[in-house]
Amino acid sequence: MKRISFEQISNAVEGTFINRELLGKKYINQVTIDSRQVQKNDLYIPIIGEHFDGHDFIKEAIAAGAICVFSRSIEEVPQDVPAIIVEDTKKALGRLAAFYRQQFTIPFIGITGSVGKTSTKEMLASILGTKFKVHKTDGNYNNDIGLPLSILSLEPEAEVAVIELGMNHFGEIDYLADILKPEIGMITNIGVSHIEFLGSQEGILKAKTEMLPHIQQEGLIVVNGDDIYLKSIKPQYGRRVKTYGYGEGNDCCVVNYQVLGKGRQKMTVATDRGIYSMTVNYPGEHILLNALGGILIGEHLSVEKEDIIKGILQYEPAKMRLNEYKIGERLRIIDDAYNASVDSMSGALKTLGALKETTERSVAILGSMFEMGSYSKKGHEEVGHQVIKSKPDVCILIGKEAKWTYDVIRRFETKAINTHYYESVEAFLPLIEDHIMEHDIVLLKASRGMAFERIREALIRKFEVE
Repeated sequence: MKRISFEQISNAVEGTFINRELLGKKYINQVTIDSRQVQKNDLYIPIIGEHFDGHDFIKEAIAAGAICVFSRSIEEVPQDVPAIIVEDTKKALGRLAAFYRQQFTIPFIGITGSVGKTSTKEMLASILGTKFKVHKTDGNYNNDIGLPLSILSLEPEAEVAVIELGMNHFGEIDYLADILKPEIGMITNIGVSHIEFLGSQEGILKAKTEMLPHIQQEGLIVVNGDDIYLKSIKPQYGRRVKTYGYGEGNDCCVVNYQVLGKGRQKMTVATDRGIYSMTVNYPGEHILLNALGGILIGEHLSVEKEDIIKGILQYEPAKMRLNEYKIGERLRIIDDAYNASVDSMSGALKTLGALKETTERSVAILGSMFEMGSYSKKGHEEVGHQVIKSKPDVCILIGKEAKWTYDVIRRFETKAINTHYYESVEAFLPLIEDHIMEHDIVLLKASRGMAFERIREALIRKFEVE
């Protein structure tokens, strides 16, 4: 990270320094909140979580090489250890990140939305990476701890930063965007993720658009113009709005679309700067939408048309997001089990249909969707109707809430889809060979808490060994 003095750090977090004289002219290497990952000359910030307190590991962090720590009290710090005493270590982390962000004059891009944040981030980073040295959010580090850490890991040579903003309550995007202060803000869609905490899609829209007032003056707002909630967003406070989507009237829209087979897609896209003809090496209509938004941002940052096309061609999804695992010629697994919502379930089922070869059976293994509150039953029933529409050969539902999906399929579709239900992954695993055959293509889709990687690993073991 860039060199910043300990005095700057202390002032930024409104802390009180103790044992400053022991540091001399040293600078911190990096910031970490995990004592197990501390390296020499790191700043260790202990975070208080629901089931742990990072202050309990201050001694371990010092032993591992930390040269300074934050702490809520002097009593928590061993003698002769440089420390900055703050009232709240998590808030201090955010203040430090806000200060560090101001040391850069590069474009910062904030991405939020109900689904598709991470895949959009990866697509955009691939596009911009053809021209710039890109810093991007690591994994899904997009909350009140992850986003500050993403900013604090910025290296001096970074030329553009692509950062995710996640939330499940009102006020969280406002807090994160105030730290980030993006030049460009992008909203992928307004779905029903986290509706348990936000009440309605109108509430989700309100929460997501908390980012907009924090976008820099003369900045750019990019939204999915096909989304009925986002299409109403107007230019504000000097910030322009550009839209993307399949529908006419968007600033970036699809003119022609073709499925090439084996997961590849081709599309022709129009913007006010011209026509793009490009190939995407991964399946799914949502991947194309990610590319459309990326085109608008690429144009805004003066990336050449040929480089935008190259970046889209080079795109690779993040882990557990439509990742394909081939076990020789015996089995294909499409792992999209990092998270799940009604919209992403529908997209994954469409992708399964597009990827299926004539010699394969399609098997959809779907799990529960969490954080849906009173909408949970309706949402899982909607997925049931999507399964009926998509018509996989086999559908296996797993989890308490997924029973609602199973009931819909059994009620309205009794013959074409071979449907099964299990209460848990543990109940399904011993019977996996009863349902999965050679030459199947298997989709795994569920909320992260279902831990569907256990199914993926079991399938790999079975078909690699035999």
